[in-house]
Amino acid sequence: MSRLGLGLDGAKSRYSQSYLSAVCSQSGHTLQEGRQDEDCWAVDTTVDLPAASVLVQLKCTSSPRRTSVGDFRVPLKQQWIVSWSVKKVPVYVLLVVVPRKQHEWIAHADDHTVHQTHAYWERFDAATHTKSIILPKTQRFQASTLASWEDQLDNVFGGLE
Repeated sequence: MSRLGLGLDGAKSRYSQSYLSAVCSQSGHTLQEGRQDEDCWAVDTTVDLPAASVLVQLKCTSSPRRTSVGDFRVPLKQQWIVSWSVKKVPVYVLLVVVPRKQHEWIAHADDHTVHQTHAYWERFDAATHTKSIILPKTQRFQASTLASWEDQLDNVFGGLE
């Protein structure tokens, strides 16, 4: 058995970035990945939108924490909260959920490839998210999400014409 370069945690980190990149590509958006170990603002990626970029913190797990209604809870570190609270543009937490077995993350058929994973998002709000952030199960991350993020960004700047 060959030893792979990335351990499971490293593979999850790379996969969450790739998932975000794939959806951004599908919607025609670009992104800028933060350099490894330079996320002093607790931001892994910026997604380029027409008015400005938004900030994204990525999380990837095969065992997400669920609320009593089935939404997803991500605990927040105090350093992240402090860092995100000073940002003028939206900061989003994106949780990618993968199967426990790494080889099941992506299925390769003869004529297509299927990601057997799913992702959820929520915009950080310093007034509400003091210890954790709830990502509603209704907020699946998909190409149409980027239009919602554009609207939220435009509202930060008082709406754009």
